[in-house]
Amino acid sequence: MFAFGILLSIALVSLGLTLWAPLTYAANATGENLENPVLSVETIRLEEHSWPSEIKAYGEIAAWQESSVGNETTGLRLKSIHAEIGDLVEQGQILAEFDAELVRAELAQQQAAVSEAEAALEEAKQNAQRARHLVKGRALSEQQTQQYLTAEQTAQARLASAKAAEAVQKIRLAQTQLRAPDAGVITSRTATIGAVLPAGEELFRLIRRNKLEWRAEVADANLHQISNGLQAKLFTPTGQKETGVVRVVSPTVDPQTRNALVYVDLADNTELKQGMFTQGAIEIKQTSAYTLPQSAITMRDGYSYIMSVSSSKRVVANKVKTGRRQSDKIEILELFNGDTARPINASLVSQLNIIKSGGEFLAHGDLVRIVTTSNKDALAGSTEGQRREF
Repeated sequence: MFAFGILLSIALVSLGLTLWAPLTYAANATGENLENPVLSVETIRLEEHSWPSEIKAYGEIAAWQESSVGNETTGLRLKSIHAEIGDLVEQGQILAEFDAELVRAELAQQQAAVSEAEAALEEAKQNAQRARHLVKGRALSEQQTQQYLTAEQTAQARLASAKAAEAVQKIRLAQTQLRAPDAGVITSRTATIGAVLPAGEELFRLIRRNKLEWRAEVADANLHQISNGLQAKLFTPTGQKETGVVRVVSPTVDPQTRNALVYVDLADNTELKQGMFTQGAIEIKQTSAYTLPQSAITMRDGYSYIMSVSSSKRVVANKVKTGRRQSDKIEILELFNGDTARPINASLVSQLNIIKSGGEFLAHGDLVRIVTTSNKDALAGSTEGQRREF
């Protein structure tokens, strides 16, 4: 009886397997994939743009030209100061004044000397005129006549000397007011009220016309690509982009660094300050660039990857080489298949369906669901729980 029960059980199991096998085969025969997608993704293709090629450079922000404003007088006390560091000044604006009482007194004295010389000259002219008439009638000897004529010439010379000395005093009086030689911004002030300074002592320094330049250091191998008038861009410490124009390329190369200076005129009202050291680039020409948004690029182990979708909706992880950047767009130069690099071209672009974002949650071989912009919002809630860390 027991043996009969065992045989009956085996027969029933065999019958069940025989009935189930066709059902399983039928389910697989439909071709449906019973695996759940890891993530719903949106795909994009590489976009082609015309971007400028650039030469990276680093350098110092410096004044286009500086002016040193110094003392031109000697022995005068500095009476007042009218400008401070950071002030914007106009050409001819008074920056400081010296005590001018002594100079005015000396000028008045010299003006009196001029008046005295003019009176002496007038008298000498009259004497010489009478002598010329008298010598014709032989009422005056030639020697006496010559003396009067010489006295006239001497008086003229003394008047000229007195006027020259007067002009010197007028210049000294004008120099008691220290004026800006050009428009610009004051960057240094060493003037101190009450100081008695020698001639030539620097009291102020200013950046002419408040104009700055970027002195970019460029490797000598790149100099042949740079010419006057090219556009340049550089960045402030806060990340703001500034623009400029190449004014001139230095005619010499540093024998130690093998770099040359490229002088770039900066736009007005720049946030950059003299003395800053910043990075930037000089734009040399326009070239084609295949780009992706930054969200489509995944960083792993120090390398850049893009995640594409195959015809079977499986993820393919491709290591890529990146190039230039503009805003959130990144240039893709090469795609690697193992150790073999393939340059990006139109044919390759047409083959790649690249995952727009979310690549950091995917691995090579994962199954994904492709969505479009119209329905991805509806699926967002249902896919949130499907994300997993790589």
